Amino acid sequence: MVRVGRNLEVKKNLLSDQIYEVLRERIKTGLYPPKTRLKEGKLAEEMGVSRTPIRDALRRLEREGYVVILPGKGAYVRWLSLNEMRELIEIRSILEAYATRLVAEKKDETLIEKLEDLLKQFKEAMDQKNIPLCVKISTEFHETIYRNCGNNKLYEIITSLRDQFYQIRILLLEIPGMMETSWRDHLEIVKLLRENNVEKIESFVRSHIMKTIQVFINQQRGSDHGEEN
Repeated sequence: MVRVGRNLEVKKNLLSDQIYEVLRERIKTGLYPPKTRLKEGKLAEEMGVSRTPIRDALRRLEREGYVVILPGKGAYVRWLSLNEMRELIEIRSILEAYATRLVAEKKDETLIEKLEDLLKQFKEAMDQKNIPLCVKISTEFHETIYRNCGNNKLYEIITSLRDQFYQIRILLLEIPGMMETSWRDHLEIVKLLRENNVEKIESFVRSHIMKTIQVFINQQRGSDHGEEN
């Protein structure tokens, strides 16, 4: 006996999962910036589906912190408050500095060459003023360091926070001159890795990120992206 009802339910869930993946990727890469309204009807028409799988995907995104659903107003891409952004950047400075130190201690030439290749790609994207691509490459640069730090627990902690960094990276690279600053600082990180300068690389990464905090917060206070609380 063919269980039609169950088969339809499976197809519905698969469709909802696919829509969820598409919407999440658009949010993470900045195609849908913070506070963008996600209209069910428009999305359903674009994707050629009913509103039901769209609604299911939006609810899942809300549970995972990507979307805010306001009663009577609809779904919006979640925005972080300035305090949340500040806390995340401070956490990142500690975790990334330590992870980079661990990588420096390993003296991995293949890894360094991989990072250099990513920086070449970043430069090309920067010259094209392609912010979403810069964000993607920058994220891969940091992910490469995290994955190869040799500390699985550290990598697990960083991974649990990873997606929240996307919004911050997008907003950071939109600040005039920040892409160039980011590229130069990443060049210095690779240089210190090549020199196996363990002490300096940890302090450099921390100071680079902490310095970025103030620039970022000052810029956000003058925009409508972030709120203080």
